[in-house]
Amino acid sequence: MEDHDTRDGLARPQSAPDASGVTRAVSWMAAAQILGQATSFVSVMALGALLPPSAFGTVTAGVVLVTVATLLMGAGTWGSIVSTPGIGARDARGALRLNVVNGVVLAAAMVVVAEPMIANFAKGGDPNVLRALSASLVLYSLSIVPAALLQKRMRFKSYAIAVVAATTVSSVTAVGAALLGAGVWALVIRLVLYHALLTVLIWWTARDLLAGLRRRAEPDHPVAAVRRGGWSFFVLSAANLVAFNADYLVVGRLSDTTELGTYALAFTLSFVPLRQFAWQVGGVFLAASAATPDPERVGRQMVRALRMTAVLLLPFVPPAVALAPWLPRLLGPEWLGMVVPFQMLFFVGVGHALLNVIGEFLAGSGSVAFRARVSVVWAIGMVAALVVLVSVFGIRGAAAAHALLFVPLAVAYVVRGSRHLGLSGGRVLMQLRPVVVPVAVQGLVTTALAGALVAGGISSHFAGVLAGGVGLAVVTVMLLRAQPSALKEALSIAGGVLARRPTSSTAAL
Repeated sequence: MEDHDTRDGLARPQSAPDASGVTRAVSWMAAAQILGQATSFVSVMALGALLPPSAFGTVTAGVVLVTVATLLMGAGTWGSIVSTPGIGARDARGALRLNVVNGVVLAAAMVVVAEPMIANFAKGGDPNVLRALSASLVLYSLSIVPAALLQKRMRFKSYAIAVVAATTVSSVTAVGAALLGAGVWALVIRLVLYHALLTVLIWWTARDLLAGLRRRAEPDHPVAAVRRGGWSFFVLSAANLVAFNADYLVVGRLSDTTELGTYALAFTLSFVPLRQFAWQVGGVFLAASAATPDPERVGRQMVRALRMTAVLLLPFVPPAVALAPWLPRLLGPEWLGMVVPFQMLFFVGVGHALLNVIGEFLAGSGSVAFRARVSVVWAIGMVAALVVLVSVFGIRGAAAAHALLFVPLAVAYVVRGSRHLGLSGGRVLMQLRPVVVPVAVQGLVTTALAGALVAGGISSHFAGVLAGGVGLAVVTVMLLRAQPSALKEALSIAGGVLARRPTSSTAAL
């Protein structure tokens, strides 16, 4: 919901967002991510075809450092600004100063540790690549506060436009640089330019909110609330950082930049549903649940959001697995090793996207501490599993570690997490049944048909295309005929958003 009323700044409690506002926000973020990530996906595939795996391996080592540093800057600030009822100008200025100082210090530290990082975790890489990537830390530190304010006020349309613009320009520029022979530096340009453009656009978009903060008196009690909430958000972010990045360090330590680059691209493509969709759209759920005082309504919102996410993402799992053998044909034979890890990881990526829906509602409704504790245990288990499995099975072992540890994490979220939202795990699973059953049938049809075609002498590549297409047709028919139909529900909500009117489905949100 676009809220341009800044007469009271952000120093007053937000009222609960209306149903159509939440759905419009979700739709804007979803549309932006589909458009922006389509551009990003095409650019990554193009860069994969133009650059060797070793280039991706070198940049991956730098991205790990950037991710750690951005956690230290933003964790706690972002989530606590969104979830705290009152935020004043003093809090925003203090957070901005702290983030910028941290950004400069961490960028300098990244320059210093670049050489040992390459020597230990990306053998054969260029440490100057990591030093250049440090510029993105300073740029990111400037964007945290205004981006959090946009999210707090449900200004997701503006945020989405900024993300799409930054993603598109940086992706196109990087591909152009690679075509001109920039090599690994094309990947550096892509990341640094993205942060530069996003920071400028975010500040321009949030200028009225920042001005509104300066005009209002300070709230009575936000500082302590921000700090208390910030600690839980920090722990949660730290645990996620370890769980989603330890594999890069373990693979890099036990192999070389070629293997690391192969795994990194497989992981990046597989986790697009989580990182480039669920994490972005999840910001809407965090803000909406934080502004909704009725726990029962929050539970209903979560169930609807979970089912919508499932119908948008789950049907793509079987065709993605069936079409994975095409990746080396598109990128080159040197990428053959990414096929099996991609197939294993794509299902996990979609699964994490679904769990993130539950997690955002938990965080927004005051149960972020529970989510943080679960994530800490999961991260510790991930590290142990990675060390054992990667040493034996290489990058396939890393993918297997993610698949194995996803199971207990899912049980914790569905069984225990749902209780914090006033729901039972059984009720949550029953709400997903209209989606899960058709997708299961789709998977069986896709697998059986692909096997039959290969046995009949059809190339495995073309068998995957045919089987994937038939499977998609089957699941579409089943989703439309299901009672209740989750696909019809999603289409109804999308139609209501386009018409700018609430529908019977959005009313339940």
